[in-house]
Amino acid sequence: MCVAQERCRTNLHVVLCISPLGEQLRSYLRMFPSLANCCTIDWFDPWPAEALESVAKAQMADMTMTPAVYDATVAVCNAMHCAVRDDLACRFQAELGRVVYVTPTSYLTLIAAFKDVLGKRRAEVAALQRRYSVGLNKLASTNDQVEGMQQELEALQPELQVSC
Repeated sequence: MCVAQERCRTNLHVVLCISPLGEQLRSYLRMFPSLANCCTIDWFDPWPAEALESVAKAQMADMTMTPAVYDATVAVCNAMHCAVRDDLACRFQAELGRVVYVTPTSYLTLIAAFKDVLGKRRAEVAALQRRYSVGLNKLASTNDQVEGMQQELEALQPELQVSC
């Protein structure tokens, strides 16, 4: 074997990300026993609140919000994820006997869903605002026309009295 191949073999590291949910991991371990025997398995703990906050801030950095609303939104996302992960998932398992995994991916999904809903609501509000603006412009132009007609009528009032 040449030196380059040997150096590549010694420095090559492969990272597999496999969810422990369902049958997939067990199936891989049965088909490839060296995954359990010759590999290092890292089980990751839940993210701490500081990490959740940091991720939410990074994901929501492109959104236009006031600083107070931005901080409150980050705090609410953090609190919702922690409440579901720490309280509701445990209660769900105790009551129904089913395990619900609350992962960092579900946190990112929560933030993405929030951004999507916020974008849709902002678009709806902008459409309604345009609609009301057009309506107000129509009312203003109609009011101007009525005032013009009123002035014409007042100007023609003496001629009307003379003809009667």
